[in-house]
Amino acid sequence: MRKPLCASLGSVLLLLGCGFGDHGPPHPLAPPEAGTAGAAAQGGGGSTTGSGAGGAAPLPEAGVLKRTVELRSPFGGPPGNLLVDGDFEFSAVPEGWHPQLGWRGFNNKPEEVNIRYETGGLCRTGLHCAVLEPGVMFFGRGTSADGTGMMASMFAKVPAGSKCQVVRAYTVGCDAMGGVAFLKRVASAPGPDGWCEYRAAIKASDSATCLVVDSTLEEDGLALVDSARLEPDTGTVPKVATTEQLSPADAARLRRTMEWIRRRTPF
Repeated sequence: MRKPLCASLGSVLLLLGCGFGDHGPPHPLAPPEAGTAGAAAQGGGGSTTGSGAGGAAPLPEAGVLKRTVELRSPFGGPPGNLLVDGDFEFSAVPEGWHPQLGWRGFNNKPEEVNIRYETGGLCRTGLHCAVLEPGVMFFGRGTSADGTGMMASMFAKVPAGSKCQVVRAYTVGCDAMGGVAFLKRVASAPGPDGWCEYRAAIKASDSATCLVVDSTLEEDGLALVDSARLEPDTGTVPKVATTEQLSPADAARLRRTMEWIRRRTPF
């Protein structure tokens, strides 16, 4: 019968601690195992912070924070969102691809353009968020609640030093120009985390509702857009009103964009 490796190599490897399941000495900062001499030295109510007899050495300082770990859903959220892709999780596609997505981007001509996106910790939720560029409009498709009004909301991170008004969002009927309702800025300046919140109460509709996002960003300015929601109005969220309206130029651009989408959407 073949001898175990340690036995066959003799006492030399035994001196080196060779043995089944032996992974070396414990980490110096690991707590001692029960029943060991270290546990006895630290047990019995002895101090664990002092460096004298019967106490363990003090733990080292943690140092400068280098990274944080977050748990995020790759499917976005929340459940029940009436927007097809509120967190841009499924609208981030390679350059040059223009499938039928929840969010679509358009320039002023209008021509469809890819929506640039960021990932991870730069975003507010989920794994992706959209990069809004100057002159680009986002058109997000959704539906409507059955027989009740809705609450629309969205977050944007604007360039440093900018006010929240450089980004705007409004709802519109997906297949008609009616039902335009602007989301109001909850505050004029970004919050401590750099994000601006936009919110509005939307009247009940018997047709699909879409969300449009555009901006007055400067030529080299960029904003992040994330966490767009369209949910049934349960009456638990304070309503904010706005009297903002589309200018004739903006209305004409939206009309051209919607006509472009209608002619190029087979289903």
